[in-house]
Amino acid sequence: MWCWGAHDWTELSENTLAFKVNAHRLDGIVCITLDYEQNLYNISFFHNKTFKSLMNNPIEAFEPITEVYYDRLVYFIDERIEKIYPAVKC
Repeated sequence: MWCWGAHDWTELSENTLAFKVNAHRLDGIVCITLDYEQNLYNISFFHNKTFKSLMNNPIEAFEPITEVYYDRLVYFIDERIEKIYPAVKC
């Protein structure tokens, strides 16, 4: 997680944790929300630089990832914001 430059951990609501990142593919905010009914997590990614701008005008960076088990959170976040995929050769 530290390779993402994760900092400014903030509780946005009772079930949402947000933090700023400076990763290869995202310089913005990651939000992790607990779905109490399913006991699973949803992950959202935003280009916003501040939490205030996120609350007023969220700018999505990538499609959200839904229904994630807690032990897979780091894997899915890393795949989305850090991993550089090799070019496909035809």
